Amino acid sequence: MKQSITSLRFDVGRVLQIFGSRLIRQLLAALILVPGWAMAQTSTDWGIIQTDTTYTYTFSNSDITKPFTDTYSFTLSGTEGTQYQMNLLYDSCTRGCGNMTIDYGIYQGGNLIDTSGSTVLTSGTYELKVSGTGMGSGNDVTYSGSITFTPMVAPVPEPSEVLLFLVSAGLLAWSLLRQRRQQRLLLAA
Repeated sequence: MKQSITSLRFDVGRVLQIFGSRLIRQLLAALILVPGWAMAQTSTDWGIIQTDTTYTYTFSNSDITKPFTDTYSFTLSGTEGTQYQMNLLYDSCTRGCGNMTIDYGIYQGGNLIDTSGSTVLTSGTYELKVSGTGMGSGNDVTYSGSITFTPMVAPVPEPSEVLLFLVSAGLLAWSLLRQRRQQRLLLAA
């Protein structure tokens, strides 16, 4: 009995010797590919966006079952800044879904600069990143949204505001002239 166990050990050692290097190569290749399986990533380039025109872009992803990061890159070009408004909708699950999360933000040079839409963006290269975790357990998450870039232009005054300004300037000039006349009369007397 002792002899068969020893020969079994020898056979296992020989099998590992023959197939070991191939097995190690396959394991290393699998480890290199695992990050691709572990997180889904998509990247979309919206190109150059002029800051003097209003643009709306839509974006979405569906059947997300694992962690993901979707990147939408764009370059703003122009002399004015632009504000943006973003709407994001996603499916929510209430039972047996796991812990789903969705985050988003505008990045420049890898740094998060805004998540609220309150920052005025100037010329430069930016990324909108939408990331989160899928539902798991066969429950997929879906999101969709839109982002609208609106130019920041100087407001044009209303005609009534212009009239009010002119009347105020006229009254101010009239009161200064009147004051000077009174001072001259007092000095002459």
